[in-house]
Amino acid sequence: MRFSMQLHREPVKSSQASASSYPLNYRIDYGPLRPFDGQVELIFRRTNGGGQWRFSVHLSSQPPEIDDVIDIEAPSVGKTARVSFRLSNIFANSTAFEAYFTPDSPFDFAVSPEKGSISPHGYEGTQFIVSYTASNYGKAAHGTLIIDTDQMQWIYRVNGMLPKIRKPKATSKIETRLSANTEKALAAAKRKTKKNFLHRNIQSSRHGTKPSRGGDSSTSRGLLQSKRSSRL
Repeated sequence: MRFSMQLHREPVKSSQASASSYPLNYRIDYGPLRPFDGQVELIFRRTNGGGQWRFSVHLSSQPPEIDDVIDIEAPSVGKTARVSFRLSNIFANSTAFEAYFTPDSPFDFAVSPEKGSISPHGYEGTQFIVSYTASNYGKAAHGTLIIDTDQMQWIYRVNGMLPKIRKPKATSKIETRLSANTEKALAAAKRKTKKNFLHRNIQSSRHGTKPSRGGDSSTSRGLLQSKRSSRL
């Protein structure tokens, strides 16, 4: 692992210090590029006359902030959507990497390749493909993608989403208006006069004729007379 360490000698505040007891004050600047927790040894060696001082220094660094956010929208449940991006090393040499999602990320996410070599700085970056396969409807899925090298670490926030469901507009296919031909037929039917047999039967009883059951009364009387003459 590489880290930068700079030693800055600070001036002595006491003006009464003798040459033999002149203190050396140093400030250590530690600039890590990835999480680290461990012990290192800081050694001071006297150039003339011998002498060496060894100090144990504990170095610790927390994970960096998120480098970028990746949003992926799947077409539907069970369908996979993919996005790609390129990444190159910040140093002038290529380096091995490992790409993975954190254990708390859902299994809907995947990254390819998971291992390989990142291109040196100044060259076309190594391509990474992040995929999202929606497993169910509901809230969006969130995961954390980490790309690790011996020298550097990148962290990406990945959001998996489904397209917004739009309520379909209902259109009526039932024709509620009568056609012109139907309207004409109904109007013609209303104009026709229906025979009122009840009224005709009442009139027949008043004039002493036999009530009609739907036929013409004169025709009925003619049939009765012909039957009587045949019997005679």
